[in-house]
Amino acid sequence: KNIKGSIIKENNYFSVYERREEIENLDILPLPDFTNFNLGLYERFALPIMTSRGCVGHCAFCGEIVYWKNFRFRSAENIFRELKRDFDSYGIKNFFFNDSLINGNLKELSNLVDLIIRNKLEINWGGYARVNKGMAPELFRKLKKAGCSYLSYGIESGSQKVVNSMNKGFILRNAKENLKD
Repeated sequence: KNIKGSIIKENNYFSVYERREEIENLDILPLPDFTNFNLGLYERFALPIMTSRGCVGHCAFCGEIVYWKNFRFRSAENIFRELKRDFDSYGIKNFFFNDSLINGNLKELSNLVDLIIRNKLEINWGGYARVNKGMAPELFRKLKKAGCSYLSYGIESGSQKVVNSMNKGFILRNAKENLKD
């Protein structure tokens, strides 16, 4: 009872929900520990990794804003430390970036891929991305060089009118450029 962020059902009634304060600095969170898992039992295995919480968009249909009011992103150094630890400790080479979007902070994303490339960390990874006119061809080349094998975009429609009505916050020309690049 009385734990912020939780809802308790008692005698067929639900407690009043009180929102918990968001952790602003995600780098203070401990890294996930998989030491008690027999990772060899999994085929086609990829470890999940979370680089952010929230989203920079406010699409009309999305529930992300309910869970995370503000977008926060871990530092490139902190993310790289987790990738390197999992690679060295568990022999993991495949990662699924489990964020709503991995390109919400282009500066930190670029710094992360620079660290992966500079340290010659040979991994395979990908995740969800949002159409972003700041995603230059050079960044896509760096992503590929750093082992990013896919980005899943939620474009939803080829109609600008529909995209606008969903409050997606991009123009189709930028979506075409991101996909082409």
